[in-house]
Amino acid sequence: MKNLRMLVVMLVAGFFSSAIVAQKAVCLGVVKDPTGAVIPQAKVYVVQNGKAVAMTSNETDSAGKFSFQGESAPYNVEITAPGFKKLTVKDQACSSETPSLFRLFISDLSNPVPVAPQPNLETANQSTSEMTEQSIQIVPLAKLSGHVQDRSGTNLAGADVSVKMGNHEVAHESTDANGIFSFDGDEGTYDVTITLQKYVPLKSVMVSFHAGHSQAIVMKPEGWMTGEGWEYGVLVQGGMGLEDRTSFKFLLAGVHLGKVLTPEVGSGPLKGEFEYAVEVFPLWMSFTPTFQKLNCPAGATLASQCAGPYTTGGTYHGVSITPIILRWNFTSSKKWMPWLQGVGGVIYTTRKYPAIGSLNVADPTQTGPSADTSVWNFTPQFGIGTHYFLKPKRSIDFSANAVHISSASLGDKNPGVNTGVQFSVGYTWWK
Repeated sequence: MKNLRMLVVMLVAGFFSSAIVAQKAVCLGVVKDPTGAVIPQAKVYVVQNGKAVAMTSNETDSAGKFSFQGESAPYNVEITAPGFKKLTVKDQACSSETPSLFRLFISDLSNPVPVAPQPNLETANQSTSEMTEQSIQIVPLAKLSGHVQDRSGTNLAGADVSVKMGNHEVAHESTDANGIFSFDGDEGTYDVTITLQKYVPLKSVMVSFHAGHSQAIVMKPEGWMTGEGWEYGVLVQGGMGLEDRTSFKFLLAGVHLGKVLTPEVGSGPLKGEFEYAVEVFPLWMSFTPTFQKLNCPAGATLASQCAGPYTTGGTYHGVSITPIILRWNFTSSKKWMPWLQGVGGVIYTTRKYPAIGSLNVADPTQTGPSADTSVWNFTPQFGIGTHYFLKPKRSIDFSANAVHISSASLGDKNPGVNTGVQFSVGYTWWK
């Protein structure tokens, strides 16, 4: 019985050890041209089970052969050689006895090598016996290009551009006077690194390239990204009150000054940077209804005891300063730069604003000695807007702001303008 148990244990152990050993294999391949001649020093890149395979050498030897220690599972391989089209094969069966044949075709498309049409290699499984000249699909290389600019649309010449597919560098170029670089390759997504003096480097950015379209790539100046970027401009703003103030209208004209305080943060459509800004409006006007009112002493019961009636309301003049503008700029787009902002400001008017009063002597809150407001008002606001770049470092700006006007009870009364909406249009210069 002991001998029988020992035999079973040995058989089971032998089975599992054989299975484990069987999972490992040395995969062989050979690269040839259409005439059957071997291609030495071809670059070979292998991915198996989603991971890049470390090879003793990523180049074919003098006999055009390559090998790697991997698993017996299928693998993906990319092969390139000067003067030949890149070959990509997916789900290639691992052959540890007879090298799998990979045939490269010359890159001169004016004199292509005739072959029979075959299924797309992106989805075809190819065994060793099937890996023949007819099983390789010829895919012409496309002329791909990129256009490097800064955020305001200035073309960036002389930028150093490295384009990679995995660990393989496909191209290493410099942008021309128009900020353009180009290379021959298959349409798709590449790993791009761009460096240029005085600009924040773009490192390993995934960029999709398509034939006939120059892909836009935006770089940010170093100074801008470290909070040294300034923008200044002029704007005109107007709007109206809401709720019980729909008859109130507003007109403002002034200047804007902003400074970026943070590096660019985040990714995707929410990517952006934080800016602090101020605005000054030497022209501030509010157009309100006119009405009649009395000014009565305390205890008055008759209109004859009061001064007036006289007309109040109408057009108000003043200045406004907005010392706190906290703005988040969304920077993922090239031509458009939307923003969200929270704002705190103050208004000084030449007359107490807004006017209150009536002809009702019996209501001292409207006609009594304390029936007045203040020349100082505060303007907490929330708004959205966008810059649109018309040309390098020049943008036209649009915004909409919800505005609350209140004296914070600095005057006897604080009727304010509870809710209003104001729209602005402006023009900005960038430094």
